[in-house]
Amino acid sequence: MSSQAPIVSRISPLPQPAPVQPAADWPSPPPQAPGSGGALRVLGALMRRKWLVLGLTAAGIGAGVGAAGFVKPEYQVQGTVWIEGGDRDAANRGPIRGGELLQSFAWVELLKSYAILDPVVLDQRLYLDPALPGDAALFAGFRAEGTPVPGSYRLDVARAGAVLSAADGAVLERAAPGAPVGHTRGFRWVPPAGLKPGRTVAFSLANPRDVAMRLGDQLETRMAEDGHFLRLSLSGTDPSRIARTLNGLMVRYVEVAAQLKRAKLDQLTAILDEQRSYAEANLRDSETALESFRVRTVTLPSERAAPVASGLAITRDPVFNSYFEMKVSREDLAHDREAVQRVLGDAAQGRVGYDALAVNPAVQRSPELMQLLKDRNDKAAELRALRQRYTDDHPGVKRLTADLATLEGSAIPTAVRQLAASLEASQADVDSRIASASGELRQIPARAIEEARLQRRVEIANNLYGTLRQRYEEARLEAVSTLPDVKVLDPAAVPSVPVKDRRPLVMGGFAGGGLVMALLLVALLERADRRVRFPDQITGGMGLQVLGAVPYAPLGPGGRSSVQLAEAFRELRLSVLSFYPAGQPVQLTISSPDSGEGKTTMALNLARAFATQGHRTVLVDGDIRRGTLHRLLNVPRAPGLTDVLAGRMALADVLQPADGGRFTVLGSGTRMQNGPELLGSGAMTHLIAELRQRFSVVIVDSPPLSAGVDAYVLGTMTGNLLMILRTGTTDGDLAAAKLDLLDRLPVRVLGAVLNAVPPTRLYRYYSYLPGYGVEPESAVTAVVKV
Repeated sequence: MSSQAPIVSRISPLPQPAPVQPAADWPSPPPQAPGSGGALRVLGALMRRKWLVLGLTAAGIGAGVGAAGFVKPEYQVQGTVWIEGGDRDAANRGPIRGGELLQSFAWVELLKSYAILDPVVLDQRLYLDPALPGDAALFAGFRAEGTPVPGSYRLDVARAGAVLSAADGAVLERAAPGAPVGHTRGFRWVPPAGLKPGRTVAFSLANPRDVAMRLGDQLETRMAEDGHFLRLSLSGTDPSRIARTLNGLMVRYVEVAAQLKRAKLDQLTAILDEQRSYAEANLRDSETALESFRVRTVTLPSERAAPVASGLAITRDPVFNSYFEMKVSREDLAHDREAVQRVLGDAAQGRVGYDALAVNPAVQRSPELMQLLKDRNDKAAELRALRQRYTDDHPGVKRLTADLATLEGSAIPTAVRQLAASLEASQADVDSRIASASGELRQIPARAIEEARLQRRVEIANNLYGTLRQRYEEARLEAVSTLPDVKVLDPAAVPSVPVKDRRPLVMGGFAGGGLVMALLLVALLERADRRVRFPDQITGGMGLQVLGAVPYAPLGPGGRSSVQLAEAFRELRLSVLSFYPAGQPVQLTISSPDSGEGKTTMALNLARAFATQGHRTVLVDGDIRRGTLHRLLNVPRAPGLTDVLAGRMALADVLQPADGGRFTVLGSGTRMQNGPELLGSGAMTHLIAELRQRFSVVIVDSPPLSAGVDAYVLGTMTGNLLMILRTGTTDGDLAAAKLDLLDRLPVRVLGAVLNAVPPTRLYRYYSYLPGYGVEPESAVTAVVKV
């Protein structure tokens, strides 16, 4: 037995009938076996309802396998696009290399634009969804004509042709064999000739633009830090389809990028051509003005202030030469300032002549303003190229429009005003220097100054024309020989291994759900189950100590269960004897909360156990209503207990030897209506006292506690009661209620005996080691071999 501390027995405070020793002098009860843990209780509950758990779990697995058939694994394809980074320094590009088409963030916007997504959706027929995956090959010749009408369709093949119907069965078109169908619904489809009559093909169409939007959302992009590599990935359930789609997107991406770059260069060439034409006209005007001046002054006498040959310029008077140069510079400044002022005036009235501003000599000498004008030309060309493919709501168009508005409305006018102020200040400075010169130099004829000014204009116009012509030729050559900035570096390959497979998760979820449902159901059943199943229900819930545990029905004489039974009753006998001091007779009543819990069998076997040890034992059948002890021992029921209590028979006349004479039995006697009153009479008290004098062990088998007052009366007569509880049968609530009633009576409840204990780990503390059964030994086997 375990050394666990004993649990205090339920002892009534009322005095016990003599000669039973008072409770204060009773020895301590035997050590109590530990109760089963929570884990073992759960395990026991699951084992009892294992078929329920296995059934629901199997149902969950079956449902998971069925549901997994509707879940497809997800695949992922990847590809890489290489983007050439343009050199921002135009001087280092050479005559046939263009600048960067788009900034790095704009490349992703271009990829997800409808100019790329829409053609791919149409080419790959992503808007088409056959009802059966095996029918995909039938739509090889399916083509959209305009925008297909979304909806579900059905094609019924007959000998006379094909009938196209809507989902509701309404006939939409009829076509002869080999003729196309769907022209009224925005598509053209010639059904394959191999379709047999009676075949039905169902499919559905979605709006291509909606499909393009979903495709853009599914497409994942990642731009490298250097801006040269754009990595793309696309996920889906059809590996071949997503690989074709991603490759189609990359090919279309390269095509659109090349078209945009070519369109940008064409627009830039057109802008430079306009500026070149203006510069050419300005050069012609300058040359015409110089020629006309010389024609008008050819007959006038030569002035020493007139320009001389370069070889003789050193012989000029330095004062005269300086003054002459100042006059020419002053005229140039005045002319340039007037041109700039006109541009500002035109800008104020909404007429911006940026082409005329670009050929102004003063503007040519302003690097800041020239850079702003160049940026304006580049952005204008890019904006015109984008507007050929996108609407004004496109992010790239909005960005360029805002940039041009900033340049034309703020940056360039501010720079022009600053240049005009600078020219005005320079002119004022030259005027002050001219005013300080001598009066003689003021007499220099204006003809020489005008001629020099016109000559300088011609030179400036010629240089500007040459520069613009060179840029125009470079842009034109670049437009016809340009290469795309984008190319496919790594095409997408068809994957063979999915990146996400939810089928095991679905099956595991359904299986786990079935198991959880089974566990919850088991928990609910256990909560609703009031039967005694665990030792701690007795020790903790009822406050009784377990004096013994009798295993389930024996298999037969000599079997392992017979050995277990014998040891169980030996232990029970020892536990009962521990409650009584040495030499004091053992008297007790055996009962149970309800019928069918094995109390009579327990009383019989306990009597045998005492008798086997040599105790003079009497077994009294106190169940005067439905006693069955006489049947088990094959002895007469009457005369018996009731006959003695009624005074009809003497005690010595009704005592009968039983079980081969090992112990004595007192039958229940004749059935009498006043039997319960006889049990509580003084005659019963005298009978128990007389039996205690004749026998050392008096065991009374009583009716169940729920059958009436007989068991309580018999318990008070003997002063001690042993409760029999059948595992898995006894109602725990009923037993607790009956024990509460016993607490109010002068009855000592010695403890409980578990009957029909299953061979599980829950009751491992109450089992015995095999191989230690008591068997007789023959004379031959008793000889010790040396």
